[in-house]
Amino acid sequence: MAAVGYSGGLGGGIRALEHLVQIATEVEAVPLRSTVVLPVVDKAFRDDGEPADAMTEISLQVLLDDLAWWARALHDARAAGELAPGRIRARLAAAAS
Repeated sequence: MAAVGYSGGLGGGIRALEHLVQIATEVEAVPLRSTVVLPVVDKAFRDDGEPADAMTEISLQVLLDDLAWWARALHDARAAGELAPGRIRARLAAAAS
């Protein structure tokens, strides 16, 4: 799961991203370590839609590269069989003993 945080001020949605990672983990998603933070979002992009700052463009590309890598890795892993969530496996193991 890739995430981009943004805000009208300097915070750039950082706290929202931190909370989103907790939620994603709980639902067995795979949040990426790389995120993109866009403070003062109304100045983050030029009129043509391209990032106004070179680091924003680089950060977005890194995020997309990471997402593509993980998508391929997880596709292959899931093709080998889905792993049930740990709490379900624990419940089944407890019921069997």
